[in-house]
Amino acid sequence: MTKIVIGILLCVVIGHAFAMSPKETEQIYRKIVSANRISIAPRLVISNSQEVNASSAGLRITVNRGMLGFVKNQDEMALVLGHELAHYKLGHSHSTPSNEYAADSLGAVMENRAGYNSCNGAAVIYRFHSHDSSTHPDSDSRYSKLKCN
Repeated sequence: MTKIVIGILLCVVIGHAFAMSPKETEQIYRKIVSANRISIAPRLVISNSQEVNASSAGLRITVNRGMLGFVKNQDEMALVLGHELAHYKLGHSHSTPSNEYAADSLGAVMENRAGYNSCNGAAVIYRFHSHDSSTHPDSDSRYSKLKCN
């Protein structure tokens, strides 16, 4: 069952509510890629996993359906996508705290260039709890480095 309610932009698929549709996610991604003039962009893949996560590996950025339901607005999704694109642009092959800070910073710049507000999007950092604290710094330090206070 697929249903779109105009005004709320709520997509219901097989009984699961998503705040962001795959199509809207792809539109945000294309807008960030275009605004940042990325000539060879990774392919965006929306996986069926309900885990709240997104990742970048080579020429592929994966956003799980769980993340579509987790973000609350376009700014939050743009921050997630900008962060993963930044990992690609910076050539990160693995996750370390310094790589995460760098991807947060560049991702916010890329998001802002595309017309989104990284400070509004940064709320997603507070709600997202990493399962691997050895590679993802705590939310407070990540948020403060974005200078949104």
